[in-house]
Amino acid sequence: MILQIIGLLFILALISILIVHKIQDKAKQIIGVITAVISFIILFIGINVLPIEIRGIIIAMGAYLLFISLYFIIRKNSSITNNLGLLIIGVSALFTIFFYHIPIHNNDGKIFVWGDNYYGQLGNNTLLNSNIPIPIDSNIGFTDISIGTSHCMAIDTNGSVWAWGDNSYGKLGNGTWNNSTIPVKVKNISDITKISAGEWHSLALEHNGIIWAWGNNYFGQIDGDALIDYHSIPVKVKAIANIINIKCADFTYNYAIHENGSVWKWGDNVSFIPRYPVQLIYIPNLIDILGNRDFQLALDKDGVVWAWGNNTYGQIGDGTTDNTNIPKKVSSLKDIKKISIRNHACFAVDSNGILWAWGDNGNGEFGNGNYISSNLPIPITNSFKIESIESSVYHTLILDTNGHAWAWGNNKDGELGNGTNIDSIIPVKIDSIHSITKISASLYNSMALQEGTTSIIFIVFVVIYICLIIIGMFLAFV
Repeated sequence: MILQIIGLLFILALISILIVHKIQDKAKQIIGVITAVISFIILFIGINVLPIEIRGIIIAMGAYLLFISLYFIIRKNSSITNNLGLLIIGVSALFTIFFYHIPIHNNDGKIFVWGDNYYGQLGNNTLLNSNIPIPIDSNIGFTDISIGTSHCMAIDTNGSVWAWGDNSYGKLGNGTWNNSTIPVKVKNISDITKISAGEWHSLALEHNGIIWAWGNNYFGQIDGDALIDYHSIPVKVKAIANIINIKCADFTYNYAIHENGSVWKWGDNVSFIPRYPVQLIYIPNLIDILGNRDFQLALDKDGVVWAWGNNTYGQIGDGTTDNTNIPKKVSSLKDIKKISIRNHACFAVDSNGILWAWGDNGNGEFGNGNYISSNLPIPITNSFKIESIESSVYHTLILDTNGHAWAWGNNKDGELGNGTNIDSIIPVKIDSIHSITKISASLYNSMALQEGTTSIIFIVFVVIYICLIIIGMFLAFV
């Protein structure tokens, strides 16, 4: 296919040179304007609409047509040198084809998983637990991660999704029902920007705002139209679009945030939640939401935290224990960039890297070394600044601004990753990994994504591309 496209572009280059010689100046300009309009349309479609597998080819053709249009508009007469420049520009446009197939990072950027490995969720082709981070042995470059109760998911640099671990209900999405101790590719989806691994099912968000779901559908958490209880390959969630964020909130239902800030919820009709997505609440500029069956915590673009639902443990953060069904601002918090929930404890990280906690601290959930609960957010003193936080039912992970991971809570299966199985109510540093960019936590596991160094091949490729463009432009328009 690529060779055919190369041949086609080469023929187009020769035809273009002949046209430049044969037609009049005014006609050249008219053709140039028309070609420029067509090239912009092709580029827009290639960048925003088409799947990533053919995007490079279409963008290459659009880029080449754009250069041809400029050539037609600007040049009145052409020489052999000008024509040579045009050919070089054509060759440089071909490089766009390969941009989407060259890894930006080297393979030293890895996914690490630790803790329970009963279903192979460590991804290292064994079933042995580990209390230290274990790297996934893969040449694939990953950009995002999510860990569910017993399976893991990751997005690669091409926008494809990979999954491993427990495949009950088909939640690995590869068309089988077999568990996998190594990553397997999820079928029929591409150009994915966000993922969420739940307990019984999985979600993925396409770049154009479309949601895909697979796994258990008994409660309508996959596709409300279907009578099928299990989907082993992704199904499009048809009732909503233009989504910016997704969450598997529980094993039976989901959240989705629309670009206008409205929150949608579907699944679990046993709890009177519809099988089809319906609007739950509207908060302008909302970007994230977390919750359980009776409580929700949300974050908007302005760094404001909202909470509503059950307030038995003070998790609304307003200094009371009064329940509310209307979202309330957690007024004592400002400039928040990340939120998290652990049972009935809430967390927020502000723009200064300070961690705030409120709600239930009966099991040391706050990570501050005591068991004193609070119905107002209190700052948690640490010797480092925090970038991100992810909590599960029994433990919490944090990522500091230097790329180091820390954890506290239950450690029965080694989910704290510090080489022991001893619980802790203060953060313990995970010394064996560094340069971490993303973290994820589940019931008995933890997961981290390590940043890779920029690939030398990619750098050389970009330099050659830029040099060809500059040389071609100079020769064509000199």
